[in-house]
Amino acid sequence: MSTLSDHVQNIPPVTRFFTIVSLALSFGFSLDLFDAQWYLLHTLIEGYSHESWLQWITVRLIQTVPVIFAMFFVPQGLFMRQGPAVIMNIYFFYSYSSTLERGKFKSNFADYLWFVWVCGTLIVVTSFAVAYSGFYMGLESFMWHDVLLDCITFVYSRDNKGGIINFLGLVPVRCYYLPFFKLAVSCLSGKPALIQTLQGFLIGYLYLCFQSDTLPFYNLVPGCYGKYNPAALEGNRVGANVQIVQNEFPPAIFDLGYWKAPQWVYKLLRYPETGTVRKTAFSLSNAVKQPSNNASKAKTTGYYSRTGPTFKGKGHRLGS
Repeated sequence: MSTLSDHVQNIPPVTRFFTIVSLALSFGFSLDLFDAQWYLLHTLIEGYSHESWLQWITVRLIQTVPVIFAMFFVPQGLFMRQGPAVIMNIYFFYSYSSTLERGKFKSNFADYLWFVWVCGTLIVVTSFAVAYSGFYMGLESFMWHDVLLDCITFVYSRDNKGGIINFLGLVPVRCYYLPFFKLAVSCLSGKPALIQTLQGFLIGYLYLCFQSDTLPFYNLVPGCYGKYNPAALEGNRVGANVQIVQNEFPPAIFDLGYWKAPQWVYKLLRYPETGTVRKTAFSLSNAVKQPSNNASKAKTTGYYSRTGPTFKGKGHRLGS
């Protein structure tokens, strides 16, 4: 009989770390072991006065980096005392992240950690850019656990388009439509939640563009990327000698490829660099194979011998 420890050990490493730390911090904040909201706001927003600008930057970074790290593990509902929302966020993060880590990333610790690093860096940069531009302010600007969850949700939905999940545990939907349902819920939750969701989806999309080595939104241009675009396979072509079976959820060109972590990441983690290969949408295996012209040539009829040449007629007209 498997124990709780066995179940925890079966969770992929990156997802396991995020889940355990999120639960630990959530319990700590809920029990008022420290006032997280005041500390985070004070560190991220309130300025400092120092004689040297270099000293100001050094102190700012030293105090901010641990907070930046912590904000990826704290669900937003925790500061609003919304216990069920916190549990749901942590559960969805565990569910989508573990499926993505096992499936798309083949349980490769280094590659999935690289995915989280890239997306996390983009989240921090875009969050500070949005917050200090005056578009919206407040603690919601730095609730990066929710943004990372939306990012993972988008990538998960692109990798499991045909799968069926129960949205919020109630409504069965195809994974392809999961981002649309999430957007609808975010609209009902207010502007900050909507901005966070759009930010997460955008970062997930940008990661897929980096993965496939394609330009953002360029795939919307008709005929773009030629034979490498999976859209070329969809539908029945005029004059084609083969019937193309349409896929209910065809892949876009930015869905293709695989972004293997750089070599220095493997060395830093001391993780074996085997099992995965860097691929883009322009790898030879992704090229659309055109039907052969030989297959479309008409064949003449007549007497055929297995041991001799084909009889092609004597050239006499009918009735002559």
